[in-house]
Amino acid sequence: MFSLTQLYRVAFSDICGFHYYLTCSLRPACLGRCDYMKAIYQSYLNYFGSLTPESVSQLDEIASESFHFVDPFNDVRSRSQATHIFLKMFKTVKDPKFHFINSHEESGTLYVLWDFTFRSRLLLGGPDHILRGMSVIQEHNGKIIEHIDYWDSGKHIYAKIPVLSLIIGMLRKVLG
Repeated sequence: MFSLTQLYRVAFSDICGFHYYLTCSLRPACLGRCDYMKAIYQSYLNYFGSLTPESVSQLDEIASESFHFVDPFNDVRSRSQATHIFLKMFKTVKDPKFHFINSHEESGTLYVLWDFTFRSRLLLGGPDHILRGMSVIQEHNGKIIEHIDYWDSGKHIYAKIPVLSLIIGMLRKVLG
């Protein structure tokens, strides 16, 4: 029987090559086209899908003041701090863009699988980079209250920093 919902097993590996798996059911990302997704989630994905330095402040319209944002480098509990992080992203990397692969809303929680593309000459592997991650997003009373990102900073960032890449390579040989 055909189902719109598919089961995905998303693999993440840490800095030493150990693998972790997250299994969840996902539907194709809608970006404003799906009846099953709450309007606030559609707005939030649209916000990230078209994020620019000029549009960062629009977070005020869709997130609560006590908005909780977590990624491998940050853990903040205010909308203004999250806005600062998003603005800093545009200063740190060139051409940042989120590409949504799949999403699923269940019991008030949105799960989103995405690719983040950016340009940086500071990292090994050329100027163009892509990292895959997953976000867990919560809303309450029509406002986004929490956004937690899961992605492998060891593989996508630390292992591409020239000096750290040598150390990580040695660790992989010893531990692998």
